Amino acid sequence: MNKPVKGYLAAVLVVASISGGAFWALRTPSSTPPATTTASSNDSPDWIIAGGGGTPDQNQISIEDDILLAQRTFPGEGVTLFAGGPATQGVQVSAARKQDPLFQKLGDLFLPANRDTKFQAVRVVSAKSATRKNILEYLSQAAQAENGDLLFYFAGHGDMGPTPSDNIVSTWGNDVISVRDVASTLDTTQQRPVKFAMTSCFSGGFADFIFVDGESEKGLATQLRCGVFASPWDLEAGGCDPDPVRGNHEGFGIHFLNALSGVDRDGNKIAVDINTDGAVSLLEAYTQARIASKSLDVPTSTSERFLRYKLDGSAPANAELLELPEEERVIAELLKSVKMNSVEEVADEYALLRLQYSELQDKAEISAAEETTIYREVAGQIFSKWPALSDPWHPDFRDTLDKSRDEILGFLEHDPSYKNYLIISQRNIEAANAAAEIQVQSAPLERIIRAHETMRLAAQLKANDPESWKIFEGIRACEAEPIR
Repeated sequence: MNKPVKGYLAAVLVVASISGGAFWALRTPSSTPPATTTASSNDSPDWIIAGGGGTPDQNQISIEDDILLAQRTFPGEGVTLFAGGPATQGVQVSAARKQDPLFQKLGDLFLPANRDTKFQAVRVVSAKSATRKNILEYLSQAAQAENGDLLFYFAGHGDMGPTPSDNIVSTWGNDVISVRDVASTLDTTQQRPVKFAMTSCFSGGFADFIFVDGESEKGLATQLRCGVFASPWDLEAGGCDPDPVRGNHEGFGIHFLNALSGVDRDGNKIAVDINTDGAVSLLEAYTQARIASKSLDVPTSTSERFLRYKLDGSAPANAELLELPEEERVIAELLKSVKMNSVEEVADEYALLRLQYSELQDKAEISAAEETTIYREVAGQIFSKWPALSDPWHPDFRDTLDKSRDEILGFLEHDPSYKNYLIISQRNIEAANAAAEIQVQSAPLERIIRAHETMRLAAQLKANDPESWKIFEGIRACEAEPIR
């Protein structure tokens, strides 16, 4: 969950970042696709794996672990583009650190970040860094091949735009790739079916790559594209964890990738092959991830997106349900997991949780405004007394800390505004944690509701729009095609 940038570094240095802790400018998504160029001698890979954070502090080890798992899982040959590239540092790992108490207090005040971390060398063997340019060039080149399907897997961070086509993922150097970028690239180069699997926040926006230029108003693209995503276009996802213990990681990626091999996250064999054809598809692995994930993920797919595009996301509550084995399994298994007996019971509980979440959000807005007001008061007092602290690269910064250390610490210890700031800040942190817990509790309920709605919408589409039903079947078949 991204925390808004706060403090003098953002204002004075004009630092822009998805995470709030980077020192590169955030790029505005482009509406113009990159020129098609030859990216590699391996111009027809079976898969492309891309990801990592846009900056080292957003390149958590859980992302690297997922990418390593993807490399071991996908069949055939492929290309990996990871973070800063081969033989680089920049993977964030939790580690208890001894910090200068004054530095820690000033850092927590002016630029809050997780500083109980270290950075280590990358373990992923990759072709190049995961920059915007490299990812789009490799995707463009690989999509032009005419043999077999192309699987594109992305693990990293994303952000939400005003519409699904404006959603982005972060790329190395704190650049971005938008839904429009991907769709426009494929519109001009794609010669073979392309399948996506993405684990980032708001990744469901990329389901709109089934449309021309990624914009639903322009209609469906002529090429076959499908994919599965960790979350809808307007919801966050889990899975970004600097904890070095793999067993503590949670999120769509770890369950999805293991399911492709027919095992759970602990390596135990599980029944993933729903249609018993002896292989596992994106759709089947995605189904298992929806069942197994304990995070706030509410995964979605291109076939789900197409249904809601054609039917505006609604169908009569008492409408007939179409038998879709994957959705039926999600409902049956998650009902057992949440210890409820019906979709109606789930809907009632979900409504209560969303009401609690909404109330927390309303309070949080008021409290955040109060925190900002007090923060400005505290910052103003500090900078009026020790102006060099407004710029940690100023020649007088270190000298100010050395000569005025006791005085600065005394101010932070006794100033009533600063004490009040700490109280409100801690209260807001606790409220955010409570809201996150509600999101985790809500997630399996929402997955049940969405699966049930998908069955209702599919029945309605099949009965009333045969032409669109054929398109839905084609997208669903793309998702259901084995990759092994």
